[in-house]
Amino acid sequence: MKRFCLLFALALALALPARAALAAPLRLALSDTAAQDSPEALADAYFAQLVEERTDGRVRIELHLDGALYADDALAVEALILGETAFARVPADAAAAFSPGLYVLQMPGLYADDAHMTAALADARAGGLALDAMRPAGLIGLCFYDGGPRGVVTGDGGPGDGGPGDGWPGGGALSGLRVRVPDGASARALAEALDVQPVPQGAQEAVDGAMGPWSVCASFPGAACYWELDHARALSVLLASEMALAAAGVSDTDLTAIVQCAQETQRYQFEAQAAREEHAQAAAQAAGVQRVEVDLQALEALRWAATASEADAQAELVEAVRALAPEK
Repeated sequence: MKRFCLLFALALALALPARAALAAPLRLALSDTAAQDSPEALADAYFAQLVEERTDGRVRIELHLDGALYADDALAVEALILGETAFARVPADAAAAFSPGLYVLQMPGLYADDAHMTAALADARAGGLALDAMRPAGLIGLCFYDGGPRGVVTGDGGPGDGGPGDGWPGGGALSGLRVRVPDGASARALAEALDVQPVPQGAQEAVDGAMGPWSVCASFPGAACYWELDHARALSVLLASEMALAAAGVSDTDLTAIVQCAQETQRYQFEAQAAREEHAQAAAQAAGVQRVEVDLQALEALRWAATASEADAQAELVEAVRALAPEK
């Protein structure tokens, strides 16, 4: 009897560490260059929280913000393909080589308004089509993040004072100005359509303005804001590595939960971004920034011409997005 009890105790002692190891959560990294207090970082945290809850703690996502893991978005995408990291949030342009539809979804004139964009990006026939196109490269497109509309902020006055605010529509009023432009092909194509001289982010050069959402106005106090409202969008995507998730042993059940959590995260991030833009717009206008509503018909024609090959190749995607537009 004593021998049996001893053997049983020994077996139990050996089994406990193995059971504990099996119960240990999978810890997976998420890389993002966003700042801690940005809508993107807030959404990353929300996503991580949802995943831990919906997988009953089996999967825990550890955030690496401010470029702590990958400061270069192209390297982050490469790491995902190679299975060196599990998740990353990158600008849509950084992944567009694997899904040209990501360029199309940022074109001006594609969306009637914010509600149309939200519906299109959440629809499997539109946004889902662009996300799924990355799967052959080993990238799981989880959801979109909204970076807000793109406008051009300058230090000159608004309409009626002889400054760049006069002479719209058509974009000619900005012609020749040196404008700081975000990285990415879609932003560069928009700059080309506006006929501005693009200056890369981070370049230590004097500029006449900057391209970005309302929050960019803080860099140009008292400026006039030339705004392509609800026309040109800056999107990013939350991606997962098929290889990394498989190597970590993420189950099909937990992967399904992760995808569902990402869909909820997209709604959360869009709302956080909209709230930030509303606050930034109010602050900018209170500081004297003038809002100029722009007729972008001429700009849209230029922009479509600049990306005709992508638009033609993604005709199905374009039609799907436009079919979801609200009835007038």
